Amino acid sequence: MDIRDIIEELEEQIEHFRLTREEKIEVLERLDSHPLSDAIADQLGVEDGEELIQTLRDVCRGGANAGFGGFVSHKEMEEFFDDNKDELLKLVTDLADEFGFGVLEFVQGFNCIGKDWSLEEIGKVLFGDSKDSTIIDGLCWFALEDFARLAE
Repeated sequence: MDIRDIIEELEEQIEHFRLTREEKIEVLERLDSHPLSDAIADQLGVEDGEELIQTLRDVCRGGANAGFGGFVSHKEMEEFFDDNKDELLKLVTDLADEFGFGVLEFVQGFNCIGKDWSLEEIGKVLFGDSKDSTIIDGLCWFALEDFARLAE
């Protein structure tokens, strides 16, 4: 394979990821249906819908913990959690119900939390005033990834 073949292949891949105006509108309408759409978009600090879609697709490819603006430092995520705790809890509860789990078990199933944290510790964050950084970060990343899936 020579350099021209590689360039051609890359151009085809880039074209595959370009969205028409109608496709962008469709994606943005899906995103708008998410209960945390405005909060997450604000937290990411994106400038426009196109940047939002691209950022969310990057989240899908790399995971929320890969370092996306507003979802990097614990301080940022703790503020996001505090500002959106009710919506986060509703999101987690609805999805736990949908998959047939209790909310605490569902959160304990997050890769970044797991069995290292007890159901009691998780409950204290969700329903009390505990500020465990791992659990809070996991909940924020979960919300970001749930939102990002709507951009695919």
